[in-house]
Amino acid sequence: MKASEKTTFLGEIAQQSFFSVDYEPTAKLKIQLGKILVPFGDTRRFHHYYGGIQGYGMKGVMFPNLWAEPGFNINWHLPIGELDTYVVQSVSALDATKDPDLSSGGSTATQAEGVRWALPMGKKITGIMSAYFGEYYYGRNLLMGGLDIYSDYGALDLSFFKHTRWALGLATAGIRNSPTGSDFEKRGDYLEFATPVMSPGELRIRYGTYVNDTRVVTNKNIHNWNLGYAFSVDVIRFLIEKQWNFEAVEEYNNDVLRVMASVDF
Repeated sequence: MKASEKTTFLGEIAQQSFFSVDYEPTAKLKIQLGKILVPFGDTRRFHHYYGGIQGYGMKGVMFPNLWAEPGFNINWHLPIGELDTYVVQSVSALDATKDPDLSSGGSTATQAEGVRWALPMGKKITGIMSAYFGEYYYGRNLLMGGLDIYSDYGALDLSFFKHTRWALGLATAGIRNSPTGSDFEKRGDYLEFATPVMSPGELRIRYGTYVNDTRVVTNKNIHNWNLGYAFSVDVIRFLIEKQWNFEAVEEYNNDVLRVMASVDF
């Protein structure tokens, strides 16, 4: 909602999953206040695909399905790219005996600082570098980094690839002073290709992996394949998607076929 020439409001009101007031004092500067979408990685679709999928049900894989925290962000339009500098409520552990669950978001008074730089890398290709530092419990540090690269159609002038867009990403989270033992990391990645060759919609294929704890192999370590088809009918967008989900150990039947619809207005 545009309140004035310089001020807009963006948010989801029913469950208040995110909401922010954006103020643009100049064409090169924007300030966001509220429960903001955390500027980490590729947030064009709000959620993250680290781990390959948006999430199981309403819970995300590496990060929350929709990662938003109370705080503020200053977005700078630079001669080369855009820079986000922000302070938000930090991802946290439930208590002093627990490691943080990144997919649950923040729940304590500790704060995190972060920076993201989106940089044009040539014809229709964009790179994103992200860094995040916080305390998941008082005196216990969490340091995260991310690298994402995505293209638009026509980025590669090579036969079939003219009609293909792609995206890839990798994120790692270093858990320090763990109450359950030594320091460790959580890692997620993804690779996606999309093409409109099956018009009138877009065919998408994506692969991703997630390591929940580099100290041990559990069924929270996953890899998956996703095949989807997205198309529009008037102002309604549809996505039909099949997910093949595989656990590193104790594999169980959790493959999913789903149909999603959204309305543009």
